[in-house]
Amino acid sequence: MKKSFFSVLFLIFLFAIPVSADDPSGASNFELAPCFGDNMIFQQNEPIRIWGTSSDEGANVNGILGDSMASATVKDGKWELSFAPRVYSSEPLTLELYGNEDCRFQSLENINIGDVWFFIGQSNIEYTSAIAPEFEEYAASLRGNENIRLLHVPKEGFVNDVRWRNFSRFSAYPSSALGSFFAKFTSDALGNEVPLGIVSLGYKGRPISDFMPGKSDIYQNALSVLERFPVRGIVWYQGEADAAQYGYYAEKLKSYIEYQRSVKELDNAEFPFYVMELPPCFSGNEAGRQYIDFGAVRAETGSLPLSVNNMYICPSSDMWDNPSYENSLHPPIKYRMAQRLSLMVLSKEYGFGSCDLFFGPVISEYSYADNAKSVRIKFKNCGDGLIANGGLHGFTVIGKNWNAINDYTAKIESPDSVLISANEDIYIVKYAADTEDVFGKNITLSNSSSVPAAAFSVTLQSPPLSAAQKFASAYGVYIKIVLCMILLAALCFVSRLGRK
Repeated sequence: MKKSFFSVLFLIFLFAIPVSADDPSGASNFELAPCFGDNMIFQQNEPIRIWGTSSDEGANVNGILGDSMASATVKDGKWELSFAPRVYSSEPLTLELYGNEDCRFQSLENINIGDVWFFIGQSNIEYTSAIAPEFEEYAASLRGNENIRLLHVPKEGFVNDVRWRNFSRFSAYPSSALGSFFAKFTSDALGNEVPLGIVSLGYKGRPISDFMPGKSDIYQNALSVLERFPVRGIVWYQGEADAAQYGYYAEKLKSYIEYQRSVKELDNAEFPFYVMELPPCFSGNEAGRQYIDFGAVRAETGSLPLSVNNMYICPSSDMWDNPSYENSLHPPIKYRMAQRLSLMVLSKEYGFGSCDLFFGPVISEYSYADNAKSVRIKFKNCGDGLIANGGLHGFTVIGKNWNAINDYTAKIESPDSVLISANEDIYIVKYAADTEDVFGKNITLSNSSSVPAAAFSVTLQSPPLSAAQKFASAYGVYIKIVLCMILLAALCFVSRLGRK
């Protein structure tokens, strides 16, 4: 009865709006953005925005969502409706969109209000539920749970029947294993009361630049469509493709987080950003030691919470207990990782227990202690205090000449701090940055709940450059120009010989 009342009221509202002379129906040229569809979930406690395009400049677009109404005018070929925020509800809603008159051009059914999580990254996000060992058990446990909705967006974008789907074995099959398992654990803990939307955006072998505005196919086809879509948070699992230039990765990721927060236009502009630690893996020929160590990316990333609010690291250094996982680019432990991630999210976002219990120790500050030969590192999320079963290992200490200092000591100084001392000045301290240490199970620092510390890398002071490095830094551009000229001259010479 209530819905009928609002529908009648809205139709009166429609007829009161001037009709476009170019298109009396007001419907033929309206397009809804492809991220909207049946079975979708809108983010709770945020304005519900619906947008699209139209060639009918100045025409009106009108909508009914449950008992709410909204209207917009086409401007510069675009339109956007905005409805008031709603709290979570599994009661199915219908969204009806109209042109200038009583001409419905689209209707979306079975809409819920809940929490939407984006799972973005490379192949470890793309790793599907179907190839996870726990998939069949997982599928059986969630059969019939309509409060979980999945949206898998391939690199081609919203084509070939890409749409929101209720949970089923079929819909979970191509979706992110990490995202799907996360949905299971989180939904179970919430008593299946809060609808959860999981959007899978995993693309193998892609550098972080492909996820930023630009000419990348995945940005153009998939990411750009969703970048303004309100979400509860983002889970990020990427970095392998940037390992060769790991020194720049932290700043790139920081820029990406800032970008996402700016385009989401949320009331809380610092929405949570959870980062999964990369697996302990060498890229390339390990035997020849011509490898790229993903540990360097882990360490650079793990230091970002020092300067980026609401960014959290999901550690994984304690999960490589199966020899088959060693040097595995795609470890099949997404179920365990999703479980840890869910516990972190449940404690931080939903108030289930203390973050100290479920988050691993994360560096919070660092400084020289008595002098440059001693460094004090403090942590948060320590629980009842830091522990190191079997002794404190896993640090890399760098000295003046960029040399690794082997003669150092590391000890737990207090419940939340570690003291590192050497017989020479310390310039850089890293933790869990060497994949060989992880393979060797030399990563031992954890909180009282045995959740391992996240990898990190901090620079107390930059080591001075050698004479050769100073020369290269000062004259590097000129050297490159000269080399290019020599190469060009050589190519010209070869070309002339060929003509003779």
